[in-house]
Amino acid sequence: MLRHLLLTALLLAPSCAALAGKRGPRPPRSGGAKSKNSNRGAVARRTVDEPLGAPASTPATTVPPPVRPPVTALAREHAAAAEAALRALGDAADAEAYASTIAAHAEAGCADDCQRTLRAMRRANVAPSLECYAHVVAALSAAGRPAEAARWLRRVVQPEISQLVVQRKDEKAAAGGGGKSASLEEHNRVLSAYAAAGRPAEAQEAMRAIAEAGLTPDRVSFNCLIAAHAAAGAPGRAAAWLQRAAEWGVRPDVVSYTTVIGGFARAAQPAKATEVLAQMGEAGVTPNVHSYSAVV
Repeated sequence: MLRHLLLTALLLAPSCAALAGKRGPRPPRSGGAKSKNSNRGAVARRTVDEPLGAPASTPATTVPPPVRPPVTALAREHAAAAEAALRALGDAADAEAYASTIAAHAEAGCADDCQRTLRAMRRANVAPSLECYAHVVAALSAAGRPAEAARWLRRVVQPEISQLVVQRKDEKAAAGGGGKSASLEEHNRVLSAYAAAGRPAEAQEAMRAIAEAGLTPDRVSFNCLIAAHAAAGAPGRAAAWLQRAAEWGVRPDVVSYTTVIGGFARAAQPAKATEVLAQMGEAGVTPNVHSYSAVV
């Protein structure tokens, strides 16, 4: 309590001193009660509109934004040492060596080095953990690059988390933990995440996991796989899965055909897009505005 009172006194001291310095002899009353009331109104307006002891022209005080703590030289040295150790390992570098280097670069505020190390890790066929991706996202966010951080989240983190949830659920059910295996809807969510990320290889693995779980893929499953190939710039493979869906007894809908048409259009293959549009009519599927606009 004493400390609080001392701090309050210190804060109020400049204001009180300013008021005392400005206090002088009272001006003569020339207007009687009117002058007294007008002066009282001015003081009231000053009390309400301005801080105590501040001049009339003083602007309102703004609170500065929080300052991000600077990166220390020790963090940079740690990142440089981790990078040197990783290079010294060469092809023998394991997941732990890559992960520690990415974490060191993130702590040093080097977002580009984080991304470079993560890409090198994937090229070396070393599977990154979710923690590695989290360091990259955090480094990009701290560097004021939210768009790139969101792209990493959409392309990598969200699909991996969806896949991890399905795997753990299936493992728990197989171990007799009392839970149920992942449903087709949950598997389709994994497919949808990989489709949105444009990762067809992982989407095919997710489709294979559906079959291995004893489930039958539905139209949503095939549409996600078709969209993954189309988004990755492989409309030919998307068209192949369109035919394979019919072999599985799944009738493609307007979304299936329009996705393939859009893939060929983006790949500058208008003849193929027109051909798929004709197949769409032959299959009894009515094109919509998006189907025609993709061809045009």
